Amino acid sequence: MSELLYLPYLPPWDWQQFHRYFALRLLPGVEVLEPLRYSRSVRLGEGCGWFSIRPLPEQNRVELQLSDSLAEQAPSLVPRISKMFDLNTDPA
Repeated sequence: MSELLYLPYLPPWDWQQFHRYFALRLLPGVEVLEPLRYSRSVRLGEGCGWFSIRPLPEQNRVELQLSDSLAEQAPSLVPRISKMFDLNTDPA
């Protein structure tokens, strides 16, 4: 099982921009990149697991899936992932 969270963003956020960036820097065995999903294994303190993110452009948000082993780490992990994908940027 895993936990689903939804993180909003302000348009014109561009999934393809992040996809191209990660495609150039992909860490084999740590990250997986699909056309509409990015997944990564994570160690945070004593917690170890994975997260996966996929764009939901029709809703101006992304779906963040966390492994159960990282659910307790969500409060510290979510801001890092938001920063990683520039979700809090105000284009104005």
